[in-house]
Amino acid sequence: MLRRFLSVLAGVAVAMAIISLLEFGSEKLYPPPSIKDYNNAQALERIMSQMPVKAFLWLLVGYALGSFAGGATATAISGRQMSAPALITGGIVMIGGIMDLVQIPHPLWFVIVSLFMYIPFAALGYFVMKKKT
Repeated sequence: MLRRFLSVLAGVAVAMAIISLLEFGSEKLYPPPSIKDYNNAQALERIMSQMPVKAFLWLLVGYALGSFAGGATATAISGRQMSAPALITGGIVMIGGIMDLVQIPHPLWFVIVSLFMYIPFAALGYFVMKKKT
């Protein structure tokens, strides 16, 4: 039980690290206009509407890679027999993504696509790691 809990914790940490790195890279490649008040919803919405599609695609790649690596990590640590640690990892990372979507307005297409990234890619990480046994 403790091993499964730690596997999920490690999987979430790996996923969040990768997602954070790719978000940072996205900001460097496609710098958003400066904003002084991040609590101003209208200013945030305006900035997000000006961001290029490539910036959002970069984020989706981060979500996919992070979820995949998180699921693979959870599977490797948990012992590879059960998919639950990988799926729980994907679910927790998805909750974080939903929190981000609620706080910062995103284009509708991005919201829809991103919600279908986390758990399937975490499951893919499980299947890839399971085959290595």
